[in-house]
Amino acid sequence: MSRSMIGVVFSLPVSAHTSHINLLQHWACALGKLDSTLTLYQCDRTSLDDVNNDGMSPLNLARAFKHKHLVVGGPLSPSLYEET
Repeated sequence: MSRSMIGVVFSLPVSAHTSHINLLQHWACALGKLDSTLTLYQCDRTSLDDVNNDGMSPLNLARAFKHKHLVVGGPLSPSLYEET
């Protein structure tokens, strides 16, 4: 999905913050939406590093909401996206 399609799907830029200073990536992870999370990550590889007002990254929210498919051995496991 192209960057322009992201705007159509979400009606916001990838880096848009909500009123709670959560990025779209925070919401995708908090809701356990794997396809959305991967698409946002492909558009902006730093999106998993952003923190909200509570100091939580998107993957912290995924863990907090028990979306293990996003963080434990999944496609977004830190070992898979960190440079070695």
